[in-house]
Amino acid sequence: MYKVVPPPNEVKHSKSQLLVQKKNWNMKLVALNVQQVHLVMQKFSSSHLNRRGFSLVEVLVVIAIIAVLAAVSYPIANKMIKKSKVEKNRAIITTLERAIDQFYDEYGYYPIEPLSNELSDGDIIAMLNELHGSGDNLTYNTKGKNYIGSMPDASSKRGGLVWGGDQIDEFRHTFTPVDGRDSDFFILLDSDYDKTITVTDSDYQSKDIKGKRALIWSKGEDLVEDASSAKEEAQALLDDVKNWE
Repeated sequence: MYKVVPPPNEVKHSKSQLLVQKKNWNMKLVALNVQQVHLVMQKFSSSHLNRRGFSLVEVLVVIAIIAVLAAVSYPIANKMIKKSKVEKNRAIITTLERAIDQFYDEYGYYPIEPLSNELSDGDIIAMLNELHGSGDNLTYNTKGKNYIGSMPDASSKRGGLVWGGDQIDEFRHTFTPVDGRDSDFFILLDSDYDKTITVTDSDYQSKDIKGKRALIWSKGEDLVEDASSAKEEAQALLDDVKNWE
């Protein structure tokens, strides 16, 4: 068989054309890729520039969401804070009741002369100083023992003892201090020494509380006397703390 072989010049010419075509295709591909990259960069740049700030609608939506969350969470947070204050008042009353019982068990009498009615502010402060064993004018605590060592000191005149030098000057609950009083707590001692104390409740009904040497209570922040309806009165009683209930 005979094989037809093209002349050498034709072969070279074909090869050179193929190389040129291939080079042209490569250049076109490169140009196309550059164009695509350029379009992508333009799109990204445009999107980036558009997102440099928030629209007025977006800002208003965010503000509305924050307002709704604040409106929902504020009453819950306020309720939790108030509950915490009530529990601290309860702890203060428990500490004082325990101190009075321990003092009585050791001496056989109270750290203040018991009366048939509530102790005055002055008597309460005097009793606290006797229980603390502080000062040089102790009358009942002859051993100078501290029975209220775990009683907290008041912070900003709230929630504990307020000191004036080495003497207790005020006795405060965790709410706003009561105007005109040195003590926000009320105390009634068992003046008959029979561990039965008669008290008048919120309905002005007298009842006997047994097994207590001292009745101690705090009226809290919402005062019943400020209530204008039965509902407000019931609400005001929620932050009261009594050691017999």
